[in-house]
Amino acid sequence: MEKTKTIVRIAGKDYTICGTESAEYIHRVALRVNEKFKEIKSANPDLNNIQLAMLTSINLADEYLKMKDELEMTKKELEKLTPKPGVATPRFGDNK
Repeated sequence: MEKTKTIVRIAGKDYTICGTESAEYIHRVALRVNEKFKEIKSANPDLNNIQLAMLTSINLADEYLKMKDELEMTKKELEKLTPKPGVATPRFGDNK
């Protein structure tokens, strides 16, 4: 896989990020981190950047895990609704 190298700005500081994703995707990720950082900073103006970075990480990990759990529950619900091969499915409207 080809590596992508791009510069992003988070919390007013430039970072060079290397990864296998597109530059556009890396910028989307950085934008999300920067948005969360600003949100936490506005609610906690007395914290230093290290504390803000830690809270940003914790909050983003929390969001990720909640979405992952929700996706897993949705998959299980879908499995319940999806007919299994070889199992007869009731047909509604056939009263013959």
